[in-house]
Amino acid sequence: MKKATSGAFVFLFAALFLGQTFAADRYIRAGATGSNNGNDWTNAFSAFPSSYARGDTYYIASGAYPGNVAVSSGESGSAWIQFKKATATAHGTSAGWSDAYAKGPAVINGNLRINSPYVDFDGVTGSGNSGHGIRISADSCTQGGVIRVASGISHVHIRHVEVSAVFKSPSECDLFYQNNVGRSASDIHVSNSWLHDCSRNGVTIGNHQGTGWADSDVGFLFENNRLEKTGGSTDRDLHGQGVQAGYSSKQDYHVFRGNTFKDIVGSAIITYLDKTVNNNIRIYNNVFTSSGKPGDYWVSPAVIWIHNEGGTIANNVGIYNNTFHNIYRAQIQIWPKGSGNESLNNLYVNNYFSAGNGGVASRNNAYFANTGGGVPRGEKGQQNEKAQPVTNAAAEDFTLVNGARAIDSGMPVPSYFNTDIVGTPRPQGPSWDIGAYEFKRKVP
Repeated sequence: MKKATSGAFVFLFAALFLGQTFAADRYIRAGATGSNNGNDWTNAFSAFPSSYARGDTYYIASGAYPGNVAVSSGESGSAWIQFKKATATAHGTSAGWSDAYAKGPAVINGNLRINSPYVDFDGVTGSGNSGHGIRISADSCTQGGVIRVASGISHVHIRHVEVSAVFKSPSECDLFYQNNVGRSASDIHVSNSWLHDCSRNGVTIGNHQGTGWADSDVGFLFENNRLEKTGGSTDRDLHGQGVQAGYSSKQDYHVFRGNTFKDIVGSAIITYLDKTVNNNIRIYNNVFTSSGKPGDYWVSPAVIWIHNEGGTIANNVGIYNNTFHNIYRAQIQIWPKGSGNESLNNLYVNNYFSAGNGGVASRNNAYFANTGGGVPRGEKGQQNEKAQPVTNAAAEDFTLVNGARAIDSGMPVPSYFNTDIVGTPRPQGPSWDIGAYEFKRKVP
């Protein structure tokens, strides 16, 4: 009996051990002339392969990769497929490696289609508008998006990727697209990426439903990105948005944080549209700005807008600690019925308001040099700055200057939102500051 039990343990151990050996590092290098099996840098795949193994990591060398890339693989529990841009310090095996393979981005001259769950696509380097390890540059696009995640697919992370598409046809082509028609998805992350130059929506999503505020629990997370010149800024005849959620869908636990939204034309920079049920949306620590004269980059009816057609509902929408600069129609408008919607600790500099904020409880916001008949007045805790409160708006330096009334004039919000856009803990003084940046006091 003991011998049989011991044998069972040996068999189980062997099975687990063999299961672990299935995960491997694979290699993709444009111009490779070896056996094309992906086993090392000499024998790397010369292009993205047509199939992928669960649990494997695919390191990608610098270079041009023409054509579309599709990631399809059957699920195996929660085993991920990892894609990583190779760097001089992290590139898997040294067999056949040259530091030249790390110089410059890996450029996909086509579209990326993700048709399976548990996919992590990571350029490793890059932030703002430079240095991204993977670039996806499309000069044509099938309907959907330059990056398109199939309907109902969950657990997809896009990181450190530059995405662009400058063309007019088809007008439906966006930069990131997942519209879950009749299905839902969760744990979709887009982070540390630069999405720019598109004649339609920058991001189109729908039916992303999470269960909580932890990163792994959210329905959709958009963080530390730069979204620029989308929504129609490259072609105003193709009216879109920066981010569009809906139609006929349910949203739960969406987070937009740490992003810069710049030079966007359309209905709104962030909008939730018709026949939608929207609960637990958080928009915080973002910068919304434009570089043009008033009206060059416009939104209508609002910078953040939730439409009310078809029985749309909006509950628990929190808009916290954002900085709005040079936005034409900078008002927040939440039109449908709902409760718990609030706008706190936001800083408005040199904007135009055609109307006041609507559908939100607005408190402890700060204003400077704004124009238009809708500039808010008399809000609870409102701060009216007497001088320019930010360091250099033209250079996108929205840090607070010493003496700004926004300092220590904000309200605390729940503890899981207690850092600013660059990770500085809030508060640095006796109370939270207003705007995306917490003022850093000099240590005596």
